[in-house]
Amino acid sequence: MKTTLLQSIFTEPAGPTQPGVASLLAIQELEWRQRPILRPQQDSVRPILCKWNLPKPVEPIEFRQELADGNHTITINRTVSAGLFSYRRKEISLANVAINSSLLVPPGEPSRIVFTDAADAYRLYLSQTLLEECHQSVFGVPAPSDIVLGNVAFLEDKPVLHLIHAMLEIGEENCPSNQMVLDSISMAIASRCILLGSKRSVPRTRVSPLAKWRLQRVTEYIEAHIFDPIYLHDLSTVAGLSRMHFSSQFRLATGATPNAYVVKMRIGRAQRLIRDTDLPLLAISQMLGFKNQSHFTLVFKKIVGHTPARWRAIFK
Repeated sequence: MKTTLLQSIFTEPAGPTQPGVASLLAIQELEWRQRPILRPQQDSVRPILCKWNLPKPVEPIEFRQELADGNHTITINRTVSAGLFSYRRKEISLANVAINSSLLVPPGEPSRIVFTDAADAYRLYLSQTLLEECHQSVFGVPAPSDIVLGNVAFLEDKPVLHLIHAMLEIGEENCPSNQMVLDSISMAIASRCILLGSKRSVPRTRVSPLAKWRLQRVTEYIEAHIFDPIYLHDLSTVAGLSRMHFSSQFRLATGATPNAYVVKMRIGRAQRLIRDTDLPLLAISQMLGFKNQSHFTLVFKKIVGHTPARWRAIFK
C-alpha cells in the first residue's frame, strides 16, 4: 500500500498551471485535511472551503494527519468511494458513506484514511477563533476554554444540512458577493453546531439596530472601497462588532443584509458612471466586481428597474 500526501500528486509536473484556479471559491486542497493559508492577516478567523479530488489509485493509497491544527472540519462526500477512515479507535467504511453526507471531525487527534477508489469531496474548515466568535454571539459570554464540538459524527440536524446544501449552491467564482455568502453560511453552521453541542439555552436578549455613528463609518468605508473586494469581516471590524452582532444589527438598521447593501451601493455607483462617463458597460461591471456583464445587467435591472443600456439611453 502506498502512503503519501495529495500534495505530491498535484505538484508533480503535469503541464501548465490551469488558469483561474486561484479565483475559485472552493480551492484545491493539496494536503489531506490541511487547512490552506490564503490571506495570513485573516486566516485565523475566515472559514475556508476546499475541494478534495483523487483519481482512482492503481493501488490502495493512505493519507495521514499526525498533528492537529486546531480546526474543526466538515467533509461533504460527493461520491461513493471505497476504503477506510480511522480516527481514534473508530473506523468508518467509505463504501457506507452516503453521497452528500456531512462528517464533522474536531481537532486534537491523529487520523488516517485509505482510498481504494476515486474520491470527490468538499471540506469546510472552521477555526477556533471563528468558533469562539460564534460562541460569544450565541451565548453572550466568551467560551471558557477551547471549543470542541464533539467526536467524529455525521451531521443529521436538518437546519445544518439545509445550510450545507445552500453553501454548495454558491457559485464557484471567488467574487466578493460569493465570499460574503460563504462567510455568513459558515458562521451559521458553526453557531448551530455550538448550540447543539451545549446544554445551555440561548439567552433571550433584545437586538438593537446598528448605532448611527457605526452605520456611517460602515457606509463611508464601502464608498471608499467600492471598487475593491469587501468582506463581512472588513465591515464588522469597521463597525467595532463581532460579525454575528454586526450582521443582525445592520439588518435592523438598514432592512438589508450587509451583502445586499454593498451590492446596492455598487449599483448606485454604476448608475453615476453610466450617466456621467462614456466607459463601456463591460468595463463598469468589471470595475465594480460583478462576475460578468450578464450578472451585472440582471442585478442592475432588479434594483434600478432598467437595464444599464436603457439607463444610459435615458440620460445620454
